[in-house]
Amino acid sequence: AAAPAACGTVRAPARGVAHATPGGRRFHVWTPTTYDGTKPLPLVFAVHGWYSNGRDFQKWFKLEEHTDDAAVVVYPDSKTHVWDIAGTTDLEFFDAMIDGLTSAYCIDRTRVFALGFSYGGKMVHHLGCKRADRFKAISVGDGSWAEGAPKCGRLPVLVTHRTRDDDELIAWGKDAAQRWAGVNGCGPDVETTDAAHGCVAWRGCAQPVVFCEDTYFNETWPHDWNHTVREDYLRLTWRWFASLH
Repeated sequence: AAAPAACGTVRAPARGVAHATPGGRRFHVWTPTTYDGTKPLPLVFAVHGWYSNGRDFQKWFKLEEHTDDAAVVVYPDSKTHVWDIAGTTDLEFFDAMIDGLTSAYCIDRTRVFALGFSYGGKMVHHLGCKRADRFKAISVGDGSWAEGAPKCGRLPVLVTHRTRDDDELIAWGKDAAQRWAGVNGCGPDVETTDAAHGCVAWRGCAQPVVFCEDTYFNETWPHDWNHTVREDYLRLTWRWFASLH
């Protein structure tokens, strides 16, 4: 159902509110600043990388500032600073979060998305494979394929990657996109869909697969900053999510 029981219950906006699943796993919620609980909204998970947590990831990415104030953004905490990218532990965590969030907030169950960065990208590939029935689409920024993610379900996939990233190599991002092209039954050819952002899409797909290369380089930046998703690509990711119907 698109409109859960929580819709219609007037509620003030949540800005960094901590929640926990019945099993004690923590996650942090940012609603739009205008949230009042009356209109079903998309849900976007922002999945942190290696040895981080949801609160620190929010301070860095601030995805809620790039969603046109039109989505509920959630930052989950991994259990051991890394995600279970082969088993079911974190798949079940996301199941519990979705069930809890759609009971507590006015969320459109048909528009649940996930963005994963770096090692969190591996987790999001795993989610896309094993929970394609619960997610509308996924996006991975500067991440690589999860070896525990064979036999994938089909869903729309966006992969973005920075050319100069030598932590997660761009070849690994391209490999992940190519794997999804195979899963989604795409043909061998691609077409440019957004030249300004270096985006191409495979043709003939049962579900869309898009790869965007961020060629930006600033020699004054610290070297580690080459491993990130720039704000321009966070906005691109949200607007791609929002365009899917």
